[in-house]
Amino acid sequence: MIAVLFIVASWIGVVSAGAVGECRSECVEQNLYKIVRVHLKDDFVMAGICRNTTVSTGALSTVIPFICNRHHGIWTLDTLV
Repeated sequence: MIAVLFIVASWIGVVSAGAVGECRSECVEQNLYKIVRVHLKDDFVMAGICRNTTVSTGALSTVIPFICNRHHGIWTLDTLV
């Protein structure tokens, strides 16, 4: 019984923002686009957002790169790609 309580208590202590820190996926997706790839590097989360343009005659989809500092949680367009 004590072992079970210890395991449950250790799970509760591990709950955190995870590997992406303050960067929330819904802030960059905005209910319009989907994240198709994510890379974690140092203090940054780099994500590719897919913009579906199947009604056009050109490219059917475009992946737009965004970057977010894990400590601030603000997504910006990644211009260094």
